[in-house]
Amino acid sequence: MPRGEHPFHLDSKRPSIPLSAFAQEEARYAMLSRTDPVRAAELGRLAQNDVDARWLLYEQLAEVDRGRPEDDPAEVADPGGREEVDP
Repeated sequence: MPRGEHPFHLDSKRPSIPLSAFAQEEARYAMLSRTDPVRAAELGRLAQNDVDARWLLYEQLAEVDRGRPEDDPAEVADPGGREEVDP
């Protein structure tokens, strides 16, 4: 992999609708909203928080520059960043 190229590519767009809008189109989630609206709202809030946090993590991973030490000769020669000292 060429230096500076990120190993993780985020090729999806940010979700365009909230999870609750998607979930209402799914029978299993809509049924929960009808049978226990308070619990459905709480679970929906928790799930949306998870979606938001996960998307943020994916964005951060896509920005990480993970060069290999062997790409930098100075790092290979002294991986700990310490110089040897004669006693």
